[in-house]
Amino acid sequence: MAVTPLVPLLSYIEKQSVEVFYRAIPDNLVPSKESLNQLDALEEVVFIGYPSGIWDRENLLPIARKGITATPVAVDFQGIKQFLIDASVFPGSSGSPVFLYNPGMYHDKRGKTVVGTRLLFLGVVASVFYEWEENELRLKESPTAHVPTLLSRQMIDLSIVFKAETVLEAVWAYLNLKGVKTT
Repeated sequence: MAVTPLVPLLSYIEKQSVEVFYRAIPDNLVPSKESLNQLDALEEVVFIGYPSGIWDRENLLPIARKGITATPVAVDFQGIKQFLIDASVFPGSSGSPVFLYNPGMYHDKRGKTVVGTRLLFLGVVASVFYEWEENELRLKESPTAHVPTLLSRQMIDLSIVFKAETVLEAVWAYLNLKGVKTT
């Protein structure tokens, strides 16, 4: 997780006559521990980024993707402030914000239907899991017993998400380093 001041970057980019579009994620979208405990083990998630460098160059927009939580968000996977999502996450998606987004209505942990929209910032995509496969390269008629082996890896659609609280902790640490009081 890294934090950098945005204003100097925006000033530099604007001097190049380039208009920048961005949206800040307000900290009130970060769920409290109590809110996290109200979430079910499986929840739909949306993440926004640039998978494999793909984006809408004409309209300058990133790509939105969907998935589900693969581990409960309230539980620290492997004892670290992270959880897993089951989604097609490709290189270029690291750092993508992950949201729980239920427009119109959703079901709570007990199965009760709740009318209303729920939007929570759950964290940022950190990395993906791979499975290594060993393959053999064989000729139709191999005159030797030696068979070359190829190793390949394949993403298994499980990704690590650093929890939103780690984002806040990084911001607070930076602000404290700069002498800015935080609450």
